[in-house]
Amino acid sequence: MTNKLIFVCGNLYPFNLGGAEVFNYYLMQSMAKQAEVLCINPHSGKLTDSVRRLRIRTPFLPVLWFPFFTALKLLFQSNKKNMHVVLTFSRSKWFYWIYYPILKKLFGIRYTIIIHGGGLTEWSFEMPFKWFFRNADHVIGISDRIRDEYQKRTGVEVKLMPPLIPFHISDLTKQAARERLNIRENTKVILQVGSLKKIKHPETALEALNNLGKQFIESNNLLMVYAGDGPDKPVLEKQTEELGLQNHVKFLGNVPRDEVKHVYRSADLYLIASDFEGTPLSMLEAMANGIPVMASNALGINAVIEHLRHGLLFTIGDGKELADHIKTLISNSDLAHSLVSKATQTLNERYDHNTMLEQYKSMWNL
Repeated sequence: MTNKLIFVCGNLYPFNLGGAEVFNYYLMQSMAKQAEVLCINPHSGKLTDSVRRLRIRTPFLPVLWFPFFTALKLLFQSNKKNMHVVLTFSRSKWFYWIYYPILKKLFGIRYTIIIHGGGLTEWSFEMPFKWFFRNADHVIGISDRIRDEYQKRTGVEVKLMPPLIPFHISDLTKQAARERLNIRENTKVILQVGSLKKIKHPETALEALNNLGKQFIESNNLLMVYAGDGPDKPVLEKQTEELGLQNHVKFLGNVPRDEVKHVYRSADLYLIASDFEGTPLSMLEAMANGIPVMASNALGINAVIEHLRHGLLFTIGDGKELADHIKTLISNSDLAHSLVSKATQTLNERYDHNTMLEQYKSMWNL
């Protein structure tokens, strides 16, 4: 019987914005209704009323000291037999993870690994990783590709569980949502939500606009909206100016979780252009908000989107193909409605948040 869950989160929403961070935020709150939930992380500031934080301060080299001090925090917890540690696996080096099988062997501290990506990069030093995985009570992969890859490299069973969150639907009209964002009513809004970094290919949207040409853009009042921030933002802003698209591109920066639903409400088309995704939460939320999806034909995305059924797929980084999809959806409202209808059906059948929560409760005996 588990009565205490301890989440170890190097990054944490709302201090960091990303799929894993948002997922952990909601999973912790949901599990706090069933058990005591603590969160070990390096941030200051309040998390939620239901989740107690154990802050770790590292004077220097946090990549080395954070896992060490985390292990000490776990050692000083009472009632270790009824405690369970929840770990978000990433591409960190082996010494980040080596403490957990040691704690399991010496003190019986159990742990679950949830693999959100880790880059799927090869391990130069396999032995400590395999020891880490083989001593876990449960190993979760958030997509088919991740599950298959880590089952192959570790030899342990990896359970497929998409990292779902409660999708937020705005209660505003589209006009009201656009007024909040200072967007004109007769605009056709293309939305991309997420970090502005290379793996997300945010520049593909600008290439598509350039391929569409000024006449088409202006006659259809197109506006590309980026909701998110990241290292590529200055480059995108410069490229926007060089292409003369300042009046047709809007950078919102990071949008608070309780506001992003209104951004979805403002959109006519949704774009995700990534190289790779685990389970693309922003895309699923766009589907939940009834927005036709244009998506790169990438691993993790094409496991959800079937071309011409749930959305339109394009070759990764191909701005011309994306431009053609924009033209198609703007001119063919029947196709757009059909995509939304089938996407909604698939979302309800395969990506139910409450079903996922029950699976976690059962797994942890809550």
